[in-house]
Amino acid sequence: MDLEFLSPIDDVVKMFVELGFNTKRHPGYYECRRRERNGRFDALLKDINPRTVYCDLHWDATMHFLFMGVDYRTRPRALYENELKPKLSERSIEHQIVGGLSWFERRNRAVVQGLRIRGFSQ
Repeated sequence: MDLEFLSPIDDVVKMFVELGFNTKRHPGYYECRRRERNGRFDALLKDINPRTVYCDLHWDATMHFLFMGVDYRTRPRALYENELKPKLSERSIEHQIVGGLSWFERRNRAVVQGLRIRGFSQ
């Protein structure tokens, strides 16, 4: 699931930490992970501009390879609806789902390869 947040990246990272994610800073992006039974949630966060953050949120099964064992729709949607959306509302952070509900639609490659992603203001 691809999301965009109208917020500085530091605020988004703090929110994921409050939700139980471990965060790790990489050159150009943050990786947030939360282990669960039979797998983990991954969220990759990247600044699009100083006020917009792109997020690739997905579930990886314990054993996964590329799109097999990876869920971009059901579990990420449940996490979004039950945990993330209330936190975003609590913090008054505007957000939108911008796609990525399957492996073939996702924009994750852009995060890792450093390609430009078009956001709210573009």
